[in-house]
Amino acid sequence: AIQVPYENLTPLQAALSVRQGLRLVIPSGVHPRISKLIQRCWGENPNTRPVFSEITAELEDILQPIQAASSSKGGHRHTKQKIQMKTQR
Repeated sequence: AIQVPYENLTPLQAALSVRQGLRLVIPSGVHPRISKLIQRCWGENPNTRPVFSEITAELEDILQPIQAASSSKGGHRHTKQKIQMKTQR
């Protein structure tokens, strides 16, 4: 089921809590590299967070084996193209 982040907080409470270090729990089923990337994006210091080009490169690297497996099974997913389309908006 989809959950609203910080649904028990007002927007102001959520913003202040995040500023003080509150972060969502990353579900245990999330790919370890994606989990690590999320944590880097949530870094307290903006200067240590990855830039968008790093994020997309990392996601492409993570998705490459998945896409290869999907293609070998006859699946034709265009995940990379979808990512590129969304980043161009």
